[in-house]
Amino acid sequence: MASTIDRQPMEDEEDQLTNMSLVDHLEELRWRILKSLIAIAVGSVIAFIFREQIVSFLAAPLPQGAEMLTHGKIVVTVSQKALLSSCWSQSLPV
Repeated sequence: MASTIDRQPMEDEEDQLTNMSLVDHLEELRWRILKSLIAIAVGSVIAFIFREQIVSFLAAPLPQGAEMLTHGKIVVTVSQKALLSSCWSQSLPV
């Protein structure tokens, strides 16, 4: 009995989505994209606020000898241009 009650709202939502017009689907897509962008923006702001704690947490497993070699700073060995171009090329559709 409980399983039929639990499935009922989900089935109604699926029926509603399949009976929508193209404009309704586009509006639903627009809202989902907007919500996703808002979530990304909020996550980015939170990550920026706690960036030092995040970096120290990620650097914690480094061996003690690495700190002596780098004088306590993280060393970047890849240029930003190379990193961005590799990310861009991987994001292209196949």
